[in-house]
Amino acid sequence: MSHDKSMSSVCVATSAIARLKGLLGTRSFDGQMLLAPCRDVHTVGMRYPIDVAFVDGRGMVVKVVRGVEPGRRIRCREACMVLERQSNADGAWYGEGERIAVSSAR
Repeated sequence: MSHDKSMSSVCVATSAIARLKGLLGTRSFDGQMLLAPCRDVHTVGMRYPIDVAFVDGRGMVVKVVRGVEPGRRIRCREACMVLERQSNADGAWYGEGERIAVSSAR
């Protein structure tokens, strides 16, 4: 199954509580979660693996980790935000060096 990362819905978490919760408590998640500001992700209590893309202040993907299993913690000092989704090994995901753009649908 292909996943068009550019057309996926994105939930934004900017408050400390929303960022801490992230995808916790979900049995599955269709779309992406943007955590900002963020440079540290944990999967303690998660029910499924996630794919993570760390993004710097210029919108450049600086680190990608796929299939992060529950109970893990990953960090990236260069990041100022993180995109995460339920892991889908067959779907397209961001690559290091890609630039992302986030805009709101109003």
